Amino acid sequence: MMKQNQFLSLSVVWLLSSCGSEEVVPPVPPPPPPPRPSTPTVDANFHYQSQLMISGASGAAAKCLHVLGNQLVSSDCSAENRFFEKHLDQSIRTADGSMCLSANSFHQVQMDSCHTATPHKWDVLGDGRVQSVRTRDLCLAQTQTGISLLRSCAHPEVIKLSDRNKAFYESYFYNPGPRFLAGQTRFTAVSGTVEDYRGAKISGTNLSEAHLVGAPADACKDVVINDGTGPVSSNDKSCPTYFHEAQTGWKIDAQDIYPGFAIWTLAGGAGRPLLFQYLNYALSAPQACELREVGLSYRSSNNATLNQLRPKADGSKRKLGDFANVMATFTGRLQYSNAGPSSAPACSNGLAASNISVDLFLSFSRNGQIVRSDLISIIPFYEFEWNSNSPIFWQSGCGSSATCGVGIKADRLGLPLLGTETQSYIINYSRIIPRLITSGNYTLPEGFRLEDAVIEGLKVNVSTRGADLSFLVQGVDLYGFN
Repeated sequence: MMKQNQFLSLSVVWLLSSCGSEEVVPPVPPPPPPPRPSTPTVDANFHYQSQLMISGASGAAAKCLHVLGNQLVSSDCSAENRFFEKHLDQSIRTADGSMCLSANSFHQVQMDSCHTATPHKWDVLGDGRVQSVRTRDLCLAQTQTGISLLRSCAHPEVIKLSDRNKAFYESYFYNPGPRFLAGQTRFTAVSGTVEDYRGAKISGTNLSEAHLVGAPADACKDVVINDGTGPVSSNDKSCPTYFHEAQTGWKIDAQDIYPGFAIWTLAGGAGRPLLFQYLNYALSAPQACELREVGLSYRSSNNATLNQLRPKADGSKRKLGDFANVMATFTGRLQYSNAGPSSAPACSNGLAASNISVDLFLSFSRNGQIVRSDLISIIPFYEFEWNSNSPIFWQSGCGSSATCGVGIKADRLGLPLLGTETQSYIINYSRIIPRLITSGNYTLPEGFRLEDAVIEGLKVNVSTRGADLSFLVQGVDLYGFN
């Protein structure tokens, strides 16, 4: 099996093949998936937030950990910022995702912004009732003066914690992450119609672990899903729980070649977050300045059994108003990008463009009929953009139109931009969208409240015009909590 760094270096070889050489070096197929367990190894549908209570003598007043400034201290359990969560990247964060537990070289523990550095990885060990928090061989401790330190796990000052008032907040997806190989690659032509596969081999379609996800069984028993070699289906005839989507400019015969696109599965599966690499290489493509997109998406369906988004108990679709906070998250990094004036062909403005966006799809309905379909796009990476003085990357429709879309530069919202270092990313739509409404950059359809918006899907989208872009991503989720 090839190692991951071989795949990363390979994309550079692939890129160099465009620089004056006539030889085209196609990417090598990704490694086979890991062995599959017979049952899920993790609870994929729920995250947990906990009030971490310091275990003390019987009858003693309860004390809980909370954040004071950037310090981790113990105080009365009614204090603010008392809820923490264990994230996909093994960081421990405040429930709003803003502060991460970290430790410096002197073993002093504090809370830092999750965006200032790579979050520490922590293990939470115990029987679920009494537990310790540790990094490597050191455990979280707290002296009698309230200072938080890391000490040997055998030290008497190591604090034992228990969960108090544990509350779940729920993923909108059957297969968050995704963690199981249960997806389909599909192609959408510029006209919006799904292109005929014509027997081409299609990388990315893999339903081998779909039976482990918990999506409705037998939902796709009559649905033909083609991977280019013939119809494929999961063991229990459940449907794909995510899509790899290649859209607007790419055709099937452009996969796994340069110029072209590729979808590689590098690691994960069987309950571990899958690591995907998306390569969107259009610098040397014919009509290079057409918009070309490839990415990971979760979509809803009017047929509940085909939904990649988990419905409510009554079978209806979930809304923004179902939770006080609706948040998208992922972990990712740029692997390569070359957009800009030095490398661009003659696009309409003389410059190439590339960007990565996190797209939330919404709809507003009245009497069972959709009144308007909306797209809120947060853009944490843009190599070039046309209106440098505006927080708006693009905007269309809205008002009385049947559609409304707005793309917002993430750094104008106080969020970090993606770079070549791996980082975890959190977008709280319940806070961002009201800001867009207040600023006049987004308007609701007449007669509707924001809580009425039905969530129709989420996509992490890699887009290019006359440029090459490669992006690694895992741990994609959309979840809500109160």
